[in-house]
Order: sequence, then C-alpha cells, then structure tokens
Amino acid sequence: MAEVIVSALVQVLVEKSTSHILGEYGKMWGSIFHKKLKKLQSTLSTVQAVLQDAEEKQVKNEALKKWLADLKDAAYDAEDILDEFNYEVLRQRAGIQDAMKTKVSDFFSFRNPIIFPITMTYKIKEIVERLDNIAAERSKFHLTEIGPVDRRYLITERPETHSFVDESNIIGREEDKKKIVGSLISRAGRSDVSVLPIRGIGGLGKTTLAQLVYNEKTVAEHFQQRIWVCVSENFDIKNIVRTVIESATLGKFELSDMDSLQRKLREVVSGKRFLLVLDDVWNPWEELKELLTTGAEGSCVIVTTRSAIVVSSIIGTLDAHELKPLSGDECWSLFERNAFSEGGAEKSVNLVHIGKAIVEKCGGLPLAAKMLGRLMRTKRQEREWRFVMESEIWKLGGDDKILPSLRLSYNHLPCRVKQCFAYCAIFPKDYEIDKEMLIQLWMANGFIPSDRGEEDMELKGHEIFNELSSRSFFQNLREIHCARTMSTRQRCRMHDLIHDLAQSIMGNECHILDKPQSNSNTAVRHLSITMDDPKLSTVEKVQTFRMLRTLLRLSDRSSKIDLSDINWAETKLRVLGLSGAWINGFSISILHLKHLRYLDLSRTNITTLPEATSSLLNLLMLNLSGCLDLCQLPNDIRKMSSLKHLYLHGCFNLLSMPRGIGRLRCLRTLTAYPVGNMIGSGGIEELKDLCIGGRLELYGLENVRSVAEAEAEAANIGSKQDLQHLILRWLNGRASNELIEGNAQNVLEALRPPQGLKRLNISGYPDGRLPTWLMGQSMLLLKLEEITLGNCPKCEHVPQLGRLPRLATLHINGPSPVKHMGGDDFYGTAGGGDQYDRVFPSLRTFALRDMDDLEEWSGVEGRPSFPKLEDLAILGCPKLKTILGTLSPVLRQWENFNSLRRLTIEGCGSLISLPVEMIQGLSSLGFLKIRNCENFVGCSSSSGGVAVLQVQHLTALEELFIDGCPKWGNFPHDSLHHLTALKQVRLANCGGVTELPEFPQSLLKLYVKRCHNISSPPEGLGSLTALEILEIHDLPKLSSLPRGMEGLKNS
Repeated sequence: MAEVIVSALVQVLVEKSTSHILGEYGKMWGSIFHKKLKKLQSTLSTVQAVLQDAEEKQVKNEALKKWLADLKDAAYDAEDILDEFNYEVLRQRAGIQDAMKTKVSDFFSFRNPIIFPITMTYKIKEIVERLDNIAAERSKFHLTEIGPVDRRYLITERPETHSFVDESNIIGREEDKKKIVGSLISRAGRSDVSVLPIRGIGGLGKTTLAQLVYNEKTVAEHFQQRIWVCVSENFDIKNIVRTVIESATLGKFELSDMDSLQRKLREVVSGKRFLLVLDDVWNPWEELKELLTTGAEGSCVIVTTRSAIVVSSIIGTLDAHELKPLSGDECWSLFERNAFSEGGAEKSVNLVHIGKAIVEKCGGLPLAAKMLGRLMRTKRQEREWRFVMESEIWKLGGDDKILPSLRLSYNHLPCRVKQCFAYCAIFPKDYEIDKEMLIQLWMANGFIPSDRGEEDMELKGHEIFNELSSRSFFQNLREIHCARTMSTRQRCRMHDLIHDLAQSIMGNECHILDKPQSNSNTAVRHLSITMDDPKLSTVEKVQTFRMLRTLLRLSDRSSKIDLSDINWAETKLRVLGLSGAWINGFSISILHLKHLRYLDLSRTNITTLPEATSSLLNLLMLNLSGCLDLCQLPNDIRKMSSLKHLYLHGCFNLLSMPRGIGRLRCLRTLTAYPVGNMIGSGGIEELKDLCIGGRLELYGLENVRSVAEAEAEAANIGSKQDLQHLILRWLNGRASNELIEGNAQNVLEALRPPQGLKRLNISGYPDGRLPTWLMGQSMLLLKLEEITLGNCPKCEHVPQLGRLPRLATLHINGPSPVKHMGGDDFYGTAGGGDQYDRVFPSLRTFALRDMDDLEEWSGVEGRPSFPKLEDLAILGCPKLKTILGTLSPVLRQWENFNSLRRLTIEGCGSLISLPVEMIQGLSSLGFLKIRNCENFVGCSSSSGGVAVLQVQHLTALEELFIDGCPKWGNFPHDSLHHLTALKQVRLANCGGVTELPEFPQSLLKLYVKRCHNISSPPEGLGSLTALEILEIHDLPKLSSLPRGMEGLKNS
C-alpha cells in the first residue's frame, strides 16, 4: 500500500470547521448543528495530535497505514460536507437561486430555515460518528501526541556522516575530486575564507565526494587543521560551533553560552590554515562564516547541500560544484559490482543485458545503482531479473531499498509540501510543468493553508514550489516567452525517478489515462488524460470515478469529448481541465460542479459560457484563453465572488464584457478586457476597483465614447501597482464614427499606466498625438523593459525613449507616416548624469517593421549609443536611405556596437550602403542577413565613396545570407578565407556577383543559387573537409564544377 499522508488534509479541515463564517451561520442553524460542529472540531483535534507520529511509523506497520487510509477517506468526506456548507453561505450572499431546483424542491433548499439545518445536521452527525470510531482505534497503535505543529523534519534523523571512506567502492568521481582539490590548493594566498559548495540531489554522492577530497594526501598536507561536521537539517548555531571545536580539539567542550563558544572557536582556528567540511547543510549559515575569519590565509570551507537557496546565500564563494549523475558505464560498474558479488547471481549474457536495462532506471544516482545491485544479488533466476526490468520500481511493494536517496529527500519535507509534491504524479513523465498552473492546482485542491486569505495562499504556493525546486525535486527550470500571450512563464520538469517516487506515494489516488485499456481504480481521486486518439471519447470512464476531485486533460492534440452522459452529480470535482478538447454537452453538467475551484476550457470550441457558470461560487481560476469562437460570458459573472484569475486572451470574437465584473473584488488576473458598444455591456470604468496584476489587454478602445476622458480615468489604470504588462488596442487603427476629433488622444492620456509597468504595447492608435506620459521629457515609466508600438497611421514622431534606463526590447511597427527617426525627439536630451547621457543603455533587441515612409534613421553624436544592443532587425522600410549615418568615426562611436550579434536588413529598396565604420565596429556579429534590397551595394566611407561590404572585419561571423541584392558585387578575394568562425553562407539572386571568394575551412553549409553571372567556381572548394551541405544551381554561366570535389566527404 502507498504511503498515506493525511495530516495536511486534517489541518485544512480544522481551519474550515473553525472558520468565522461557518461558526456564525452554524449558530443560526440551531444548537444541535452547532454542537455537532463543535464535536467535529474536537474529534479532528484529537486525531491531529497523533498524526505526525502515525505518518512516521506507518512505513513498518501495515495496520497503521490502513488506519491512516480510513481516516483519509473520512476526512475527504468531511471536507465535502464542510464545503457544501460554505457553498450555501456564498450562495445566500450572492442571492443566487439554485437552477437545479423546482418550486417544490425549494422547500429543501438553504432558504428554508428548518429543512436545510436538519438535513446537514444529519450529514455532520454521521461523519462525526465515523471519525469518532476511527479516532478510538488510535490507542492500539501507542502513538505519541506531538500536536498539530507542522514540523519540517522527521524524528528519524539522517545517519550522522563522517570523514572516513572506502575509496575502493567509489566509481566515477576522480575528475570531480581533482577539480575540487585544485580549487582548494589554488586559494593559498587568499586572505578571506573561501567557500566551495557541492550541490546535487540526495543520493548523488556529495558526502562521498567531500570525503574523498578531505582524505586526499595533498589536502591533508596543505591544511594545518581539518574539521568535519555533519550539520543535517536541525541547524543550531551553538551546536555547530561546539561540534567544530570538539572535532578540532578531539575533546569535549562543556560551556554552552555563545560568548564562550565564539572565543574558543577563534582560538582553535586562529593563525591556522584550516579546511572545514559542513556536510548536509539545509539552511543559510552566514552567522557561522563570520566566526571563522581568524584563520590563516588560504582557509577553506566545503559545504555539501541539496539546496539552491543555501548556495545563493553564500556571498564571495567559489563557483558551486554541481555534482552530475554517473555515466551509464559508471553506473553499470557500480551495479555490477554489487549484483554479481560473492553469493549473488552467476553472471551470464542474458543477465548482463537485463541488468543494463535496469541500470537505466537509476538515472545516474550512485546510491540507486548500489541498492538496486544489492537487490538483484538476491535474485538468481533470469525470470526474476526480467520481472524487475519490466516493472515500475514503485510497484515493488514500496520497498525503501529501491530509491533510498529520493525517499530520504522526501522524508525531510514538511507535510504540506509532501502533499503538494505527491500531487505532481498527475503529470506524465517528462512533462513540462507550468509553475503558475501547478500552484493554482494546489490551491484548488486545498493543499495550501489560507491563514490570511487567497493572497497568502498564492505566496505560500510560490514558497512551496521554490522549496521543492531548491531541493531538486523539480529540475530543468527555465523561463519561456509565450508569443501568443506576450508573457513569460516558468516551467520545470521532474526526473523520472522522482516521478516514480510521487506515484508510489499517491498509489491508487492518482491515475494517468494514457491508453484505452488503461487500468484504473474507482478509488481514483485525481485523473489526468494524455491519450492522443482524436476520435476517442476519453471521459467515458469518468462515470466510474465517483471520488474524483481532479480531471485534467494534458494532451496537446485535439479530441472529441462528450460530457452529456456523465453523471457529474456523483463527483466532487475541484479541478476540471479540458484544454484543447472538442466539447459536447457542457451546459448540462456544469450545474453540479459546486465544489469546482479550477476550470480550464482554453482552446476549446465553446461559443458561449453557460449562464449556470455564475453559480460556481468557489471558482478561483477560469481559463478561456484561445477560445476563438467564444462570443459571450455569463451575465451574472459578477456573482462569482471567489474568482481570482480570469484568462481571456485570444478570444477574438468576444467583443464585450457583461456589466458588474467590477464587483469581483478578489480578481487579480484579467488578461483581456474587450470594450463593447452594445447596450448592456460593461464599460472600461468597471476596472476602477479591481486590483489587477500581471497582464491586461484593453481592446476595442474605439468604442469609448463622448465622455472618453472621464470614462478612461475611471478605469484607474495608474493605481494598479501589480500590473506588469499593458496592451492598448484600437481595432483597425481608426476610431468609430461617433468619436470626436482628439477623443482617442484623451482616452490614451487618461490610461496612464502605473510607474512600475515593465511591458507596454500600443496598437491601432488612430490619433496623431501620443500621450504626455510617453512623449514628455519627464517620462515616469522608468521601469519599462519592453515597448511595442504598431499600426499608428497618424503618428509622425516616435516617442522619446532613448533615456529609459531598463528598456531591453523595442519594436516599432508600421504603417506609420514617420519619415525621420533620431535626434532629441527619439533619444532624449543629454544631462542628468552618466546614466542619462547614454542612449538606450540597456537595449538588447530593436526591430523596425513596415515603416513605409521612413527615409532616415540618424544617430546621436557625442553620446554613447546602444552599448548592449545584440539584435537589430530592419524589415520592410522601402524608402530608408540612411542607417545611423550621423555617427562620427572620429569619435569612434561605432565601437559602441561591438555587442551586436545579429543584423537583419530586409525589404529596404532605397538603402545603398552601410557606413564602413559600422562594419568595422561589429566585432561580435555572428549573423548577417541582407535580403531584397535592390540598390544595396555595400559600404560607404566618410568621403562619400561606396564599395563592396567589408566582411573581412566581421571576425565572429558564423552565418552570412545575401539574397535579392542585384547590385551586390564580388567579395574581396581574401575577405572570407580568414573568417574562421564562419559556418554557413547563402548567396542568391545577386546578378552583380561574377566570381566566388575562397571560403574558410570551418564552413559547413554553402548555398549558391540564381546568380546568373557567376562564371567560375570557387577556389579551394575541395579542401573544405568540414563541408556538410553544398547546393549550387541555376548558374547558367558556370561551365565546370569546382576542382577537388572528389575530396569532399559524402553527407
């Protein structure tokens, strides 16, 4: 049976049963109900007192585990009853009539002050009796009352480590040892104490590696004093200092006051070059480091830890040594040594083959390989080995010998964190988990305490995620930029072995439906669907899952799901995720989902959200993003008082919002708000009192009418301090007929963003005057990191953006009447110190697109410009003749562009050349693309002459693309030969080229197409031994193939 964790659930029940709302309404429902509620609280508290001890002892006691499982089932049922009470309270406050009930059944509804308390009193009486019976059985297990404190650590402590190690049993750590020893010895002349962290997940061998270093002969000779301390999780500064002293003096130190300890520690290490190993550190330890400053030059501390937080907290440290898993061969050697040792199975070809397949399950963990090897040593028959190979590790009876290192890490988690981790078994292996989604799923299932409301839950969710990440339960953390939402999200994965651990803990509670014949159990509470068959109605099996709390579709492929025949009244769903599904029958089933807190219908085919959705009073998250056909939300959405996150981006047919959405005071995320012109639709003023954060898109702003400024000001955008990304869109770039001249400018002026805004998009703005908060010299949006301005057909000037200190990304898109870009209007005037004298000091990406009238982009003289620019793209600017032509070569201003890595110029038919000084300054350029520039020749000098592009100065160039430039001439003969980084060259549609240059030995790919005047092949082509792809075609004047082609490799 899987491990049972119930303490977190009981804690949730205690909080719910003692809530102020339930107590207040409980008295209204009569004394009997109130007494039963008090009895429930008492029983829960009694059981809660022994749960810490019970959960720790269950590993070796199946009867106790069964008792915990019974308790958990009863606790789930109790939570359903309490949630039903809470729902009725919310319904009464919202004034909602239950659409499921007729006039006759109204007699039994919450509004009847007699029937409802009687009915619910019976339910609570029944569950209290059930819990009492379970509680009474606790005495036979002799459990210790520890209390409801959510302790971070188990009583069973990690075995204390030591500095001794049998090196003959160590495999694959010799290079790690050499690297660390070299780092320690090289610090001999440093006056400060150097700290070297060794980090990795449990079981990788951090302690073993530290032991190897500690006992290395050169280390022993180099350091006058070596001290080993096993810290573990109970980090007590006094105990640590005392242990250091006793380890150094080989004697007992009885004094316990901190002053005496500090004096003795300084005495012990004073004037000595020491090496201190702090093994298994779980907490920041700056206070201890300060006490070690009296050691001699070159003193070092090694810290082994699983925690990224510990590593990041160490200031002035050496680079952390991230311990990597063993290689497959190393892992096999360790497994082989244990599996085929004396008394084990006899080695055979078949067993070696099976054994190597088993080793793949170790994930490179030395401890896992060692313990699996010892397990297999007890199995002498091939069929026994094959059984292990073909089974999931967690199915081996929950044997702790299989994954001891991972079990160790798990056992050290607080109970609430354990519950959150175990829930991750709902995701398939190698699934990339979205952090925000995961936290919302935890909240929906009640895994996170809500001591101070929903805001506190969200913060605690982030803390739990970070805790699991720092302990390496989550790995491969990365931030991705989503082009569709124009937002950044954090993703992570779980190692396969860690996923196995989560599955073993959840047991039958969690199931992944991944094939039509997938085995399942009616006890399933959390179900995910990953089947890719688009013709399969995958939810048919849900009819048997009456205990279901989570139903989550995780497949990226579309499939038809018919919900009309599902008996949703039998489920207690908290989470329903049907993203990407083709849904039938949804409106019928939604009425039953009173407990629902998470509803994801993103990228589905729904056209309207049923009115019954407004009865989901517990709902925290509603995701409708990407519902292309959605055109209407429920009129009573204002009654969904718990709603916290509403995702509407990508709902392009949703043209208005219902009135009253401003009453959703818990709302923190509203990704899009369409301003409609229909009678009865909500106006922009609905946003006034909403504390929205993250991303907000306001579109349809042309529908803000005659009282535009007052209406827009009422939206109170500037007060929303948590807003990070604001998108303002006028559809079709024009105002509606009702708008008076200048109305759009008044609207935009009134929509002044908060000063902390990081990303701003303005699209389709129909007026010619941009707002003062974007144009003025005293612009206050100094935290902006990204700006996109597009389709502003009357704006003749770009805003003054050059002095924004954090701006990293700038996109200016047409159509636009701007003819000249530059000067103080764009860069801002000098003054205000060095930070403000620099032009675009933080800009890394700059793109100009479809600027049909732009003729000149001038630089700014005498001030450093674009010092961090990495990517410059100029696309579709047919009249552009000059790019930064005013920068002075005398002042060496082009050297500011030495950070540029990518340069793309396309569709600039009037552009003839780039300044030669610009090319000479691009020392970091790795990618150059010039395409469809009919008049482009190459470089222009300060004297006015024009010559072919001086590519020989681009020493870092890796990719060169020249296409559709008929006036482009021949490369200088030796211009490419010395570009040793060049990997790819594409030359096409360049009629001015008559011969090809000699290419460098580094070239991997060469494409030459439709250059009709090339008459001779490139020299030395046969010597390009690294060449992988060669395409030469449509060269009518080429009469022969290059010499030496037989020397090229066939690829």
